[in-house]
Amino acid sequence: MFAPEAARGNDNTLWSTMAGTIRVLSRTYAMSANPIQLYELEIRDTWFLFILSAKVIDAHHPAQDRLTRLILWARELGVLKRTLNSSQTPQQPIGQDDGTNVGFIVGSEDDVVVQHAATSAGRIWLDLPFLILDLQDAWKTVMNPSEPANHRCNLASAIARLAGVGLLDEALAGCGLSVLSLALETPESESTSKGLMLQLSQLLPMVQIWLHYAGDKLLQLSLASHPVDDTAWYTEGSAHGQLACDAEIDTASLNRERFQFWKTRLSELRKTDHEATSRVADSCFNIIEGVWKSVFGLS
Repeated sequence: MFAPEAARGNDNTLWSTMAGTIRVLSRTYAMSANPIQLYELEIRDTWFLFILSAKVIDAHHPAQDRLTRLILWARELGVLKRTLNSSQTPQQPIGQDDGTNVGFIVGSEDDVVVQHAATSAGRIWLDLPFLILDLQDAWKTVMNPSEPANHRCNLASAIARLAGVGLLDEALAGCGLSVLSLALETPESESTSKGLMLQLSQLLPMVQIWLHYAGDKLLQLSLASHPVDDTAWYTEGSAHGQLACDAEIDTASLNRERFQFWKTRLSELRKTDHEATSRVADSCFNIIEGVWKSVFGLS
């Protein structure tokens, strides 16, 4: 249904369709007594459009920013709520909405109840429910070597842009960590044994994208020694590599030593005899060095 529009690449208008679905979902929730499960399906259709569009827009094309803006806009709509007659509402608890109850009723007066749109994965739109799960599934698909390389890079750009502006950054940083871990912490022979079969030359462009759009965020999380779970972004579990272990790097979290290790590895890789690898590694090093100096200057 959406394939012909997606085939337009950078010029696709799936962003407009996505904006329309966000608006329609918000309006229909406010105006109806439909069960929350219906909106769970609709919100996942919205994320499908985001992912489909992101994969076909070039990684550095400004149209990617339009998709980022849509997610920001959706989140800023806050928590959807509706006012219903008690006869329209199934029997549910009344009280404080802690985000754990589906369609929680947060207030009642006479025969009127106020209900918040709380799905099994969070509140619509504030928590962007199911977005992380759907991005993880899409990421594991594009990391298959049979998938087009540009789809990997383009989706990496979309995810990194979201993390870079602080949208679900702690969860999305797991994607960036998985990329940098595979490329810089894992010997190529070990990486291919994980079933991914992606070579360093295929991984480095995604490292470049992550550092460009979310390098500052990765450094912030690293300086805070923030635990980041990257296992859900791999097809076959965590791929912490031998190189990081040999350097006695704590791979249980993002941390300053780990960030510095990446910087050192990129400095080494830019001196390799493989011209294409050297060129991309040099660009990555310049980016990560710039991010580092923005915080620490010349120290």
